[in-house]
Amino acid sequence: MPVHPMLVHVPIGCWLVGLVFDIASHVVAGPGFLTRGSTWLIAIGLITAVIAGLVGLFDAMPIPPGTPANRAAVIHLSLATLAALIAATNLVLRLGGRDDLPVPPGELALSVATAVVLVVAGYYGALVAHRYGVGVTGGPQPRAEPTPPACGDAGPEVHWVRPQR
Repeated sequence: MPVHPMLVHVPIGCWLVGLVFDIASHVVAGPGFLTRGSTWLIAIGLITAVIAGLVGLFDAMPIPPGTPANRAAVIHLSLATLAALIAATNLVLRLGGRDDLPVPPGELALSVATAVVLVVAGYYGALVAHRYGVGVTGGPQPRAEPTPPACGDAGPEVHWVRPQR
């Protein structure tokens, strides 16, 4: 049962709704509730991202090194980690700050950066799951697929792909 794809919705949702709260804090009177809410959402997103990331590492363990699926998984992992680090920086900057005012521009920019990195990380995560079948019921099956040789390429490459039904 693929668990990682189910878990990632929580941190993604928290960080995207946090961005909406950040923007809304600039257009409402008395924005403190939005600023506080966003800070909580970033924190909850970080906690759940750690859990989702650990499960994702477990899901990725059977992927053979050097395959396209492995390359996509490493890019996904790197970008998801970057998003979490940006969110953590955002949280640290907010702690101890004034939460009765709109979110400062720097923290708002970090929320936007987190969202942008998440979109790209999500693209690579979708490649891993949907194109290569990693973490799906039945699991991926390695098989040799002939690919057109590129300049200096020796020939067929083993792809990690979803089983044929």
